[in-house]
Order: sequence, then C-alpha cells, then structure tokens
Amino acid sequence: MVELNYTEKVRNIKSLLMQWSKRILTPYGRLVVIKSLAIAKINHLLISLPNPPGNIIKELDSLFFKFLWKGGPDKIKRTIALKQYNEGGLKMIKLEPFIHAMKTSWIRRITTQSLTCVKVFEVSFPMLNKIHQYGTDFIDINTIQNAFWRDTLTAFQKYHRCIQPNTWQEYLSEPIWYNHNVKVGGKSIAFKNFIEKGILYVNDLIDVHGTFHSLLFVKSQLNVNTNFLQYNGLKRALTQMRDRFSVQQLNRNVDNPICPKYVTTLLKERKGCKQFYILFTIHDCEPFAKRKWHEELLIPGNFNWKNTYTIPYTVTRDPNLWWLQFRLIHRILGTNTYLHKLKIRNNNLCTFCKNMPETLVHLFWECDVTQTFLNAVSHWMREGRIYPEILNFSREKLIFGIPEMSKSVLNFILLVIKSYIFKQKIKEKRLELEGFKRAMLFHYSAEKYVSICNCKLAEFNDRWRSYDHLFE
Repeated sequence: MVELNYTEKVRNIKSLLMQWSKRILTPYGRLVVIKSLAIAKINHLLISLPNPPGNIIKELDSLFFKFLWKGGPDKIKRTIALKQYNEGGLKMIKLEPFIHAMKTSWIRRITTQSLTCVKVFEVSFPMLNKIHQYGTDFIDINTIQNAFWRDTLTAFQKYHRCIQPNTWQEYLSEPIWYNHNVKVGGKSIAFKNFIEKGILYVNDLIDVHGTFHSLLFVKSQLNVNTNFLQYNGLKRALTQMRDRFSVQQLNRNVDNPICPKYVTTLLKERKGCKQFYILFTIHDCEPFAKRKWHEELLIPGNFNWKNTYTIPYTVTRDPNLWWLQFRLIHRILGTNTYLHKLKIRNNNLCTFCKNMPETLVHLFWECDVTQTFLNAVSHWMREGRIYPEILNFSREKLIFGIPEMSKSVLNFILLVIKSYIFKQKIKEKRLELEGFKRAMLFHYSAEKYVSICNCKLAEFNDRWRSYDHLFE
C-alpha cells in the first residue's frame, strides 16, 4: 500500500519544494506552498487510507520544516510554530496531528450522515449508537481488524483526551463510564448496577443544589443496588475531575437531553477538520521571547499578548511586515548583537551610532540616531494634524504596537517605521524623513490596491480618512 500510494507522492513533493525553494518568499509564502500545493498531493490518501508508516510521516515533516526555514535550522520551537497567530505562532502544519484531525472528521460523518460506509463501520464497531453515552475508553482498539477504522477510532480517542470541561454545565454533561477523566484505582470505570438504572452522566448524581445525592437517595430513589465503598469511590473520582479542571460549583442542574462537550465540539462545524487540528496542536508552552521581554522591559503581567501577536495580521496584508514583526516579537531579528553571537559579524556595535551594542531595544529606541529620526517623524505627523496617540512615542508602543487599538492605522504606521529603520540598518544607510515618506507612500498604495482588488475600497477609505492628506 505504501509503495503504490505514497512513494511516488513523496518524490513529487520533494521535486515541488525544490522548485519553490529558489523563490524569494517569506515563511508565510512558504506556508502557502506547503498547505496549498504540497499537502494537497496526499490529502485524499490521508483521509481514505490507513495511516502511512512513521518513517513517511517523519520524512515529510522534515521536508516541510526544512523548506519553511530555507534549509537552515528552526528559528523557533516547532511547538510554537504550530500555534495560531494569537498565540504567537505561524499556523504551521504538522502531519501527525493533521492526519488525526482528518480521521476524526469521519466520526462526524458517520454520526450525522446516512452513508454506506456506516454499515461497514458498524460491523467493526457495533457500539456506534452509544458513542455519546460513554467515554472513549470503551473502544477496544485491539479487537478492530480493519486498519482504517482502527486508525480512525485511535484518532477519536486522542480527540476526546483533548477536550476538557471548563464550566459547571460541561462538567455535569461529562459521561461517567469509560471516561479517562474518571478513574478508580488508576483505571476508568463502568459499574453495571448504575448503568442498568440509566445513570450515565455526572448530572444524574447531582441534586438541584449542586451537591452529590446521598447514598440513601441513590438506593431508595434511583433504585441502584450499591454500597458505601463503591459510591464513595465514585464520588471521590468525580470530585477529583472537577478539581483537576478548576470547575466552579454552582447550584443548578443541566436540562435533558444531555450532550457531552466532546460531542457538541465534534458536531459544531458541518465540515472541515480545522477545529480538530487546533485541538491536537494545543501545547502549554509559551514563546521563550515572551519571558525575556517581561524581564527586560518590566512589562506588567496583564499585558495583552494576544492582541499584540495579531496586530500585523489585522492592519496589513503585507507578509513582509508580518515577518518583520514576528521576528521582532520572537527576538530573532538580525541585529548586530544577534549576528555576533552567531559569529556572522565581527562586532556587535550599532550600525547607526557605532557606540553601543545593537540590541533590539537600542536599534529601535535607545540609539540617538533613531531618536532623532522618530522626532522628525513625530513633527511631520503633528504638521499633518494626526491624532496625538502617534506623537506620544514610547518604547513599548514602538516595539509591540498598541494592543488596545489593534485595528488602528496607527499600528500600521508603527510597522512601517520599524520596517524602514531595519531596511536602512541592513543597507547601512542614514535614516531620513524623506525616505520614510516614500516608504509610507509605497505601503499606502499597496494597501489601497489590495483593497480595490478585494472590493473593500469603502472600508479602506473609512479607515484612512484621517490620514489621506499625508499622501496628497
């Protein structure tokens, strides 16, 4: 199966990436090539065949990341590159979670559509109609002979483990039996005496005050033949799950019919597997640069990082500005100090002032030459009757933008300022106001052209109404 379906496709992907590697593209452009051209060659195989062997997945992942970073080492951790834009990531694709996401989408199909394949699936998995009543531990993977459905149900189990109850209602909707979050003696449980009486969800054991029913109530009213040890162990397991996910206890129940969170999430979208892929790639790790910025600039703990990460994507369509800000935020921009550590430059002195080490903060803020340039820009803006926010330059605003005004043109102007400073640093030329004006006019014209092409000229004019006179 591998020889017939994957070997030739891998060869084609290698050839495709080799051709595109000769183009001058930002990582965002390279990501488009990976997602739209490379993975498109094997999408139909990944969703309709058993999973390819591990060596094929590893080889393709290596090809994609090598292409993303132009054949060099990774600039940031791969777990960070996989994250969404608002988490400081690149939305890079990783093959294994991508395959799991595509396979999970089959469970949605067979539970919502009348397909012929459902009958085939029921032969391998006769408990299909109980998929919303139990956790996924009731799936015994080893008993399923069909390799495709075995991979599909393995992916579904991984998907369920990514879903966590965050609210009281979600906690009450959790299935009790075969749930990996509800364990007694380190194993998921299934008490037949409770199941026979229809006790399936946490809500079935909770009263209107948000507390567990007493043992007497369970035996007399629910007619469950249980004992103190069994019921007390069950309550302890459910309490541990509530505490583990920090669910706040409330004085209310959930109305029937009950639908667990993993089922509602599964059926939230009618098609596509993006939501599943995001779940599979969630990691607790944060960008290392985030901690470094807090230490260096003494940023408050409640700083709005999510808006800061998304500023470039909301104010411009220029991937070069995206990539500049991404490198700045992640502290991988090629300053002389950074290049000196990599033994690419002989010294770490500032390109402009030649006196101090060229760190990120020095280049964009502390350098006397930069300050003179920023004062000139501020004076030009003041003459152009621009709102006073842009005139109040500060170190944090210049480096991170203004998170509270993430869609403002002011953030776009700050991006162009940083882009102009860095380009002049690379060319080893002076910072001049006239040169910056030309750069602003170029970016303004490009943004306007893109808006015209996307039939959004009215929206563009509305955003730029207070700034148009700068370009007359």
